[in-house]
Amino acid sequence: MAEVNGASRLTAGLVVIALLATYTPSLRAAPEAAPSASAMAEAKMRYDRGLKLYDEGNYDAARVEMQRAYELAPTYRILYNLGLVHRQLNDYAASLKAFQQYLVEGGKKVDAKRRAEVEKYLVDLKSHVAMLTIEVDKPGAEVSIDEAAIGTAPLGEPVMVNAGKRRISARLPGRPPETKVVTVAGGDAVTVKLELGEPTPDKPPPLPPPPPKPVVSNTPVYVAWGATGVLALGAGVSAGFLFFASRDLRALKAEPSPSRVDLEPAASKAKTWALVTDIFLASTLVAGGVATYLTFRSPTKEGPKAGGVELGVGLGFVTLSGGF
Repeated sequence: MAEVNGASRLTAGLVVIALLATYTPSLRAAPEAAPSASAMAEAKMRYDRGLKLYDEGNYDAARVEMQRAYELAPTYRILYNLGLVHRQLNDYAASLKAFQQYLVEGGKKVDAKRRAEVEKYLVDLKSHVAMLTIEVDKPGAEVSIDEAAIGTAPLGEPVMVNAGKRRISARLPGRPPETKVVTVAGGDAVTVKLELGEPTPDKPPPLPPPPPKPVVSNTPVYVAWGATGVLALGAGVSAGFLFFASRDLRALKAEPSPSRVDLEPAASKAKTWALVTDIFLASTLVAGGVATYLTFRSPTKEGPKAGGVELGVGLGFVTLSGGF
């Protein structure tokens, strides 16, 4: 793959050598099979698109296209371009890694002039990055920097980061996460220790909902007190008629020679209203007792509560008792 000459910009007019002719396998621990013809064609298309995007100043999109081209056809020449793109994005750590990998994978294929240029970049970039040694007290925890996962504890080597404020986190299922924020300057080598908390206790099972309270209807109470009121009203009315009947009877008896024909009806009338009044009074008393009992009785089937009131009704008597 053709390389871009110069560090300041990539030009869209640069002639790109065909990828199939220039493909060189990466210098890796395990050799990889050569990419297919379709992968090479897509890599060339994405590489050309990356050049155009870079020339337009769209560096982030250019980075994505160059990275995808390298994944499809991993030739060291693309790493040089990636180093330039990352540098434009001020991602000095990524630029430094790309240039270092370029020199390693290119090896003797990198001419002296280009090697000197890249080594000059490396010197400048190293003043913009720091090295973080991240130690986590629990192995297997996922480690992230600025919310981007970088590996699992224990990490094998220090991590290169851009200078500035960095947020380092460790997470392990079943334990509360640990996060530290550090500010590093270019050239710093800092050790960050993360200690995960104790295992999060299992939540106890939720308590069953309380049984629903029994619904007690107040209708019988209202009916009993209503009947008591009606009967009391009837007793009052009959007592009024009794008063007038008794008054008329007394007036007849006070005459000098009262007629038996007049006295008997008047006496019968007074007796009748007296009986009616007694019936109303007795009925009112009974209804009032029942209403009182219904009002103060326990609403459950467990028997009367402490402090409850009990009513006893019998022939000719009513008893009301309670406890506190």
